[in-house]
Amino acid sequence: MNPAFNTFLSAAAADRRDAFLGASQRLGTPEQNIEKDFWVSWTLDALFNGAALGGPRLLFKGGTSLSKAFGLISRFSEDIDITIFRDDLGEAADIEDLEELSGTQRRKRLDAIKSAAQAHVNGPMRAQVQARLTEALEAAGLDPTAGRVET
Repeated sequence: MNPAFNTFLSAAAADRRDAFLGASQRLGTPEQNIEKDFWVSWTLDALFNGAALGGPRLLFKGGTSLSKAFGLISRFSEDIDITIFRDDLGEAADIEDLEELSGTQRRKRLDAIKSAAQAHVNGPMRAQVQARLTEALEAAGLDPTAGRVET
């Protein structure tokens, strides 16, 4: 993971507050948005650079990816849109296969894919990001129970 996040978290509380305030004044947005943006960026780093090897592959999508990864748009987004490769969840299916199914069969297949993705996000992925968060807070000398991962 990017060590700059740990450096920032290890700074004194007043210094972190000043950084958020300075950025909010410079960008003309509420300080709360700057802090949320820090945590969105931290979470993206945890998902993509702190992930266990061999786990399901993830793909950015939506406004956050355009903003964070490519700098193509300038807006604040506190949600993170990702796609999990269904093959990596044991639910391989390509568009052609799905199109050949009847409406009921397709719906069942898509429900199975959705259930597998939700189980991964709410289980191993959430636990992995929570572990990274706890480690980061402990390393910074902060209360490791102060942060929680929501899905």
